[in-house]
Amino acid sequence: MVKLARENGWGSTRILGELKKLGVKAISRNTVKRILREEGYDTGPKRGAGTWEDFLKRHAHSVWQCDFFTQRIITAGGFRYAFVLVFMNVKTRQVVLSPATLNPDEPWAIAQSEQFVKEARGRGDEGTHSPT
Repeated sequence: MVKLARENGWGSTRILGELKKLGVKAISRNTVKRILREEGYDTGPKRGAGTWEDFLKRHAHSVWQCDFFTQRIITAGGFRYAFVLVFMNVKTRQVVLSPATLNPDEPWAIAQSEQFVKEARGRGDEGTHSPT
């Protein structure tokens, strides 16, 4: 644990995850934190200088928020809920809406995400990666 913290700057969560990948299951998060503290290491990862606000200011042009909302609508069959995915650029506040659906299944969500990435890349927006 100490070697992983020293060589990689990882925090307790990442170290615990790596230990579990190696088959070490009988260790708790608190144990990892205690050992790191006893050895003089921070239990959180070293992410560099600055705050979250600083990070967002530097990268706002390439950061997109995504939200999922519903709207009650009336159809020939009565009241239903329509579902929409909304993407918004943090810097420009530009919004991209998906087409609404009455059945928000996994294939629909994947298709909307892929369409968003294609549209954002087509405009030259940075920071858009294919959903996986």
